[in-house]
Amino acid sequence: MMVYASMVRPDVVVVTSIASDHIKHMLSLDDTAREKALMLQGLRPGGTAVLNGDDPRVLAMRASSPSSITYGFGRDHQVRCVEALLDWPQGTRLTVDVDGQRVIVRSRLLGKVMVYPMLAALAVSRVLGLDRQAVVQRLEAVEPVPGRLHPVLLARGAAILRDDHKASAESFAAAFDLLEDIPAQRRLVLLGDIHEPQGDVDGLYRELALPLARICDGAYLMGDAFRCWLSGLIAGGLPRDRIVCLRDLREASERLRDDLRPGDVVLIKGPSKKRLERVAFALAGRLVPCTLDHCEAMNLDCDRCGGRDNPHRRSLGERERGEEFTPEILDAVEHSLWRRYNDRVVSDFLTPHLTSQRSLVLKTDVFEEALGHRSYPQALAKEASLVGMDLSRVVLQEARKRVPQIHLVRADVRRIPLGTSTLMGVVSTSTLDHFSDPWDLKNALAEIARVLRPGGSLLLTLDNPWNPLLALRNAIPHRLRLLFRLTPYYVGITCDPNQIVGALEEVGFEVCEMRALLHVPRSLVGLWGQFSRGTGLNGLDDPLLRWLSWAEAMARWPTRWLTGQYIAVRAERNP
Repeated sequence: MMVYASMVRPDVVVVTSIASDHIKHMLSLDDTAREKALMLQGLRPGGTAVLNGDDPRVLAMRASSPSSITYGFGRDHQVRCVEALLDWPQGTRLTVDVDGQRVIVRSRLLGKVMVYPMLAALAVSRVLGLDRQAVVQRLEAVEPVPGRLHPVLLARGAAILRDDHKASAESFAAAFDLLEDIPAQRRLVLLGDIHEPQGDVDGLYRELALPLARICDGAYLMGDAFRCWLSGLIAGGLPRDRIVCLRDLREASERLRDDLRPGDVVLIKGPSKKRLERVAFALAGRLVPCTLDHCEAMNLDCDRCGGRDNPHRRSLGERERGEEFTPEILDAVEHSLWRRYNDRVVSDFLTPHLTSQRSLVLKTDVFEEALGHRSYPQALAKEASLVGMDLSRVVLQEARKRVPQIHLVRADVRRIPLGTSTLMGVVSTSTLDHFSDPWDLKNALAEIARVLRPGGSLLLTLDNPWNPLLALRNAIPHRLRLLFRLTPYYVGITCDPNQIVGALEEVGFEVCEMRALLHVPRSLVGLWGQFSRGTGLNGLDDPLLRWLSWAEAMARWPTRWLTGQYIAVRAERNP
């Protein structure tokens, strides 16, 4: 530290605390204090040390500086916090005494531990003679840093307190203190390991767990030291049936997603290398598909990491399909009678709602546009700006040729490259039933909810698993379906009517309308199409299409969920 002090020769040195961060490089906290005190020896003549007077080791550094001021909660400090009132989740209201003058700071930061850096800033402004009101305005504009006592509000009324960036023992204690002050129906914790614990490790975990057991209503434990947390929490009186031991991040996300209720607050706390932030992203409906259990990336959070483009988690079934769509597949699908029937019926469902849209609308794949069927985009283009996305390069290339007026982008529906609340409409026609994992479908719905404004509409179609013919088809392995030409592309999981309503409500939608579409079996339509082409009776296709459209009256029958191929849903984003 002395080398840096002689290089910088500072006018002001701020010492915030002496804690166990980087303790493995020091023999003890006293050694850390002695090392930091060397910076004060590098002060220029007339320089000032700004010291946290509530930390005894820092306060002792006054002897190393001819000029110093202290800050904290104690009465003897020149900059003193008189009152700190938590306003969850907006921030903290501070009343600060600076040389006898009261200053009010309405900070967006949370917790007593975040009061100290604000006091330090006010102390530095005093030393430098800065305009105090301007400093207060700057302090009030500071937002929580992601992963450091950062509140995240969820659509279902619960909230997350993210503190997953650092994991020293002191930071655990500070997070638990804040959790105790938060008004909540239930206070829950997801805990990882303490970073670089020293001395009696079991005793350290026990010391933190005993008061936590009184504060929290349930605990979810991960990491190598989960047994230490477990024994301490039980010793502190938390019932064993309220403690869940988890294997990995995915299990943590799924369990918390199921357990969280409106009014709950869950603290997510652990070392950054364990990437507990992914649990927060999953609960908030965001997706980071990386599956690493341990990551050494420094100063790079999961949200900005290239791992989100992991090829092992590609959209639209490309991982399972093993290849992109090809022009030959598109050509075969384009000329099928089933495709014409499909597009006519789905367009009849979409068009009344599309024409009412008057702002930016997203289509989550452009398969129809690549085939040249433009009934959907033409309806949209009348009164809205249409953005189309797809993960397949071939599909995008064909769509650009045929519908050049639409703005197209290559993107994953689980990671839509648009800001939050930017759209009033999303059209998703058989996009989300090409995943192999329900987790992906749920994350895609959550991502769609994120980009929609309150009151925005989602028009969605999915395969109907209650249709026995469809269920039989989907039970056949993908390679056999390709061999017998049942489907030219990968078909994945889907949701039944009850499940899709639940999944939509979970991410903040209200279902306004749901119906069954396409009541004539695909196999019958396909056989007629092959027959008409082989016998030259193609002229009968148009009358047949009219008859097929009349068959949609079956949507009003009690058996509609047994005959319909698709579930069609119109849902609105809740405020």
